[in-house]
Amino acid sequence: MKNIKNLYLAIMLILMAFTLIICGITIIESSKVATVSLEQTVTYDAPEYIDVTFDAGEGYFSENQHTYETTIKINTLSGTSIFPTAPTRDGYTFNGWEYSVNDSNYISLSDGANMPFTDHLYVRAKYRINASISFATSSLDKLTTDTSFTNSLTNTGNGMVTYTSSDTSVATVNASTGAVTIVSAGSTTITATVTDTSTHYYATKTTTYTITVRTSTTFLTASQIVNIQTASEAYGLFGYNAEITNNAVISMRLIQDIDLSSAGINVTVSSGGLLIETNGHSIRNLNISVGSSGSLTIKYGEIFGNVTVNGGSATFEGTSIVGDISITGGGQMTTPSGTYFNGNITISGQYTSVRFNNGSLIEGDMTIDADDGVVYFDDSVVNCDVTITDGDVSFSSCDIIGNITNNDGYVSFSGCNIVGNITNNGGTLIIDGEEQ
Repeated sequence: MKNIKNLYLAIMLILMAFTLIICGITIIESSKVATVSLEQTVTYDAPEYIDVTFDAGEGYFSENQHTYETTIKINTLSGTSIFPTAPTRDGYTFNGWEYSVNDSNYISLSDGANMPFTDHLYVRAKYRINASISFATSSLDKLTTDTSFTNSLTNTGNGMVTYTSSDTSVATVNASTGAVTIVSAGSTTITATVTDTSTHYYATKTTTYTITVRTSTTFLTASQIVNIQTASEAYGLFGYNAEITNNAVISMRLIQDIDLSSAGINVTVSSGGLLIETNGHSIRNLNISVGSSGSLTIKYGEIFGNVTVNGGSATFEGTSIVGDISITGGGQMTTPSGTYFNGNITISGQYTSVRFNNGSLIEGDMTIDADDGVVYFDDSVVNCDVTITDGDVSFSSCDIIGNITNNDGYVSFSGCNIVGNITNNGGTLIIDGEEQ
């Protein structure tokens, strides 16, 4: 019995050993299979050469060339780019490449190293539509009392636009809508900035416009004499809009040339007077309006700006006026000593009286329609075209270089050197005492 148990035990031990051997072989074999599988995954038999077709799509590599064929040897790439010069397309901007191994199902490509090694690659150009942004106007004048406003922006693409103000103490702007809110007087620049998208490209990503904010009105009611040597001092006196009232007389003396920039100053002389002694200096962008109870005198210098005299009076002495002039409503203008006029001159209204004296030079078109008004040219150079609809117009000892057209006025010439053409369309025309 004991022998039988020993035999059974021996048989069990043999079976267990055999099982372990089999299991060990299985584990080892399984390990070998996994190793082979891994090696097969990383091993790739790349071709020695790749044929590449580059397609410009709707664009061109060169004139009438839409495609470009090339063959690349893999072991000679050495990191150099395989791409040709980027193609061009009217109205679009090149935006990289996309590739395919079968000329379909293209995949976007940012780096040539991402392309697979295969016998034939198809590489196609991508484009974005050219777009732009622009404001409706490049500059705006506003008052401190004005309400919120928007300068329309044209955006030809779909890029997101944001807005900023260069001086938020003058005006703020809504970053998303572009709506502007006035804060105080001054000047600021509003900038719109756009970002590119996947479909649109902006070569210029910003556009701007300027806002000039003026105070409503500065009232000057007391006479004063002021020396001005900077634009800031001029703005300090007048603000952006000023009105002289209460018979005040403002005497402004220029110490040096003054440029008021594009904002400029507008002065209205309602009652009282404005005397500007330029002392040989100039002031730019000063516009003056004279009412029926006002007077304006400018002496010895240059004024760049427009002058309107409506019923009041203006005297220009040894002055250069570069800008348009309007004398109307019975207003009066005289030039005691030679003055240079460079701008359009309009003389109109009943009883309006204008005198160009003592070597004045007039350049720029002139129209005269002054019923019962008088216009005298004495010892002056008329280097402009003059159209006379109504009024009594006299030229004495003048050089007439421009053309004079008389439609229904009373026009006389005495001792003049007439170079231009004189045309009479129904009015009265007298030359050196003889009616024509």
